[in-house]
Amino acid sequence: MAAHLIVNHLERKRGLHEGQFGCQKRWLCVDTVAILMNHTQKAWSERKVTSTLFMDVKSAFNNVNKALLGKRMEELGLEEDLICWTMSFISDRRIKLVLEGEVGESNAVDT
Repeated sequence: MAAHLIVNHLERKRGLHEGQFGCQKRWLCVDTVAILMNHTQKAWSERKVTSTLFMDVKSAFNNVNKALLGKRMEELGLEEDLICWTMSFISDRRIKLVLEGEVGESNAVDT
């Protein structure tokens, strides 16, 4: 629910880069490929060289700096309750490492 609210807000406020296709309701994978092909074919017809950068940020949330995230959410004008909920969600997190079946101690995680 929180992710849905955040995405809706960002789409209304145009808070995402126009080149970002992930997490947006209006873009399907096939749409993204079609746009990429269209831009590439247009550039080739103008004898230009093209390049594309693909980034896998699947685990980005696990490594986000909590203070910077809160500040950025405020800058984007997200509702205070949603910011507080997000900060609570990523606070007081702990991790245990398991190596070859051996479980380590629980440690606090800052990001």
